[in-house]
Formats: sequence, C-alpha cells, structure tokens
Amino acid sequence: MIGRPVGGASARAWYRHAGSTIAMVLGAIYTLGSLPLLAGGLTVGLVVGPAMVLAALACRSAKKRGLGEAEDSPLRQIVEALLMVPSVASVVLEHDLRHAIATDPIPTLVIPLWCVLAYAIAALRAWRR
Repeated sequence: MIGRPVGGASARAWYRHAGSTIAMVLGAIYTLGSLPLLAGGLTVGLVVGPAMVLAALACRSAKKRGLGEAEDSPLRQIVEALLMVPSVASVVLEHDLRHAIATDPIPTLVIPLWCVLAYAIAALRAWRR
C-alpha cells in the first residue's frame, strides 16, 4: 500500500525521493525519444537525457546523505561529483553556446542548470546536517 511505513520508515517515505525518480524517468524518455533522430547524427537528447539520469542519481545520493539514510563518506561525495560532470559538460563543451541557447534553450541551458541547482541544494542540506 502506498504511504504505509516500511520497517522504521515514516509514513511519507514513499515520496521522499519522488523528484529524482521523476527526473530519471524523464531523462530515460528524453533519451529514448531521441533515438529515432540518431540517423541524422548525434542529437542533444542523447547527451542531455543520460546527463539528467546521472544528475538525478547524484541528487538522490546527496539527499540520502542529508537524511541519514546513507553514510556520508568522501568516496560517495566524489562519485556524486563525477555523476554531475556530464550535466556541466553538456553546457561547457557546446560548440556555439549562444546559438544553441537561442535556438534550443531547454536542453542546452535549462535542464543542465536545473540539474546542477537541484544537486547543489541537496548537497548543501547534507553538508549542514
């Protein structure tokens, strides 16, 4: 049953990580939706989709650290930072960033910025714990 405590978990445990789950599903859909366009060359969706999934995993890990569900180890923080690299690289390594932002702002700027901000918030909350 949804919302029912499992073990020592609270009644709200079922949606505690809903945001990262939604981001992972949207990233997978974005990637799968870009596959038919692959014949025309590498598309933005094949870069941004997996970057969304990896960033969602990093956010979930940081949130688990903040909630005390996972150990706060340096190795975990390094892995989280490495998971964020594709999101940042998708913007930094863009060939003509101004043109890309003007023509296709959602995958070029909005999604990577959202990923970085979501992780930063989760990591800061974990750090302040």
